[in-house]
Amino acid sequence: MAESLPRSGVLDSNSSKSGTNGCGRAESSSDEEIDEIGGGNLFAVVTPWLDEIEDFADYTFYADHKSTFFHCPVEKLTMAMEKDETSDSQACTLLIKQDPIMRSRVNKTDKRLTESERDSATGAVVWNTSVVLGQFLVHNAASFNLAGASGIELGSGLGLGGLLLLLAGCGSVTLTDRGEILPLLTHNVTANKAQFLDSQSAQVISLQWGELTSKEMGPFDIVIAADCVYDRGIVDPLLATLKAISTVRTKIYVGWDTAIGFYDVYKFFCTRATKDFLLELVPRDKLHPKYNKATVALYKLTRRPQSALQLTF
Repeated sequence: MAESLPRSGVLDSNSSKSGTNGCGRAESSSDEEIDEIGGGNLFAVVTPWLDEIEDFADYTFYADHKSTFFHCPVEKLTMAMEKDETSDSQACTLLIKQDPIMRSRVNKTDKRLTESERDSATGAVVWNTSVVLGQFLVHNAASFNLAGASGIELGSGLGLGGLLLLLAGCGSVTLTDRGEILPLLTHNVTANKAQFLDSQSAQVISLQWGELTSKEMGPFDIVIAADCVYDRGIVDPLLATLKAISTVRTKIYVGWDTAIGFYDVYKFFCTRATKDFLLELVPRDKLHPKYNKATVALYKLTRRPQSALQLTF
C-alpha cells in the first residue's frame, strides 16, 4: 500500500510518490477516475488516525441532537491590554439552541440544494467538527494573535464555530449560511452577545457558495468551515468561495468528522483543493485536550501564490 501521509505533512499537488500526488491521485488522471486511484494513500490522509481508533464505527456526538440546547463550556483567553499586564483565561458557557426538526422547513424545491441539504438537518444541530475546530482556535488563541482580525465562518449552521472564533480574539466575525438557517443562527449570536467585548462585532448574512466574487466580500484574516464537505456537488463552489475571500496571508481551516463516512467526498475535496491551496493536517497534539474526537480531521489551507510573472501573447 502507498505510504501514508505523516500527521504533520503537507498535501501538495506538485509533489508525488509512486506516481501519485500528495492526495493519492495519479497526476495524469481525470476527475472521473479519482475514486479508483490511490485510494490507500488518500484514505490514510482523510482518516489520519485510523490506527488509534478502537471502534471507528462509534459515531458519537458532543451535542445531544434530540435536545433543544447545547451548553458549550469555553476557557476564553483575556489578552493583556498593556505591556506590563499578563494574559489570563476566563471560563464561560455558550448556549446554542438547536432545532432537530428544521428539515421539515427546508425548501426542497431549491435546485441549488444537494440531497444532503434537502433531506437532513445539516444546519439545525451542533456537529462534532464545529466543537473541535472552535475549541482548537480558543485553545491556541495566544499563538494565533487574532486581536482585531476579521473572520468568517462558511456554513455556520447554529454558529458555534463563529462564536468560538470571536472568543479566540477576532475583532469581527461574519457568520454565513442559507436563508432558512439564518433565524436560528441570528438567535444564537444574539443570545451569546454578553460573552464578547464591546469592541467585537458579529454579523449574520446569507451566502450561497460559488456565487461570490472577491470584490463583494473580504478578504478575511481567517476563514473556517466545519463539516461542510459532505457532497461532491458542493466541493467546487466551496473552493471557489474560499478562494474569493482569501489571500496568501489568510488562515483557512476546514474540517470534517470521518465517522460520517463520506470518504469519496473527502478525497475529492483534497484533490480539487490542491490546485489553489496547500493543505496541512493539524497535528492532534495541537487540539484542545478534551475536545479532540479521534475521527475529526482538521486541515489548514494556504493559498498558493500567484505567478510572479505572467506572459501574454
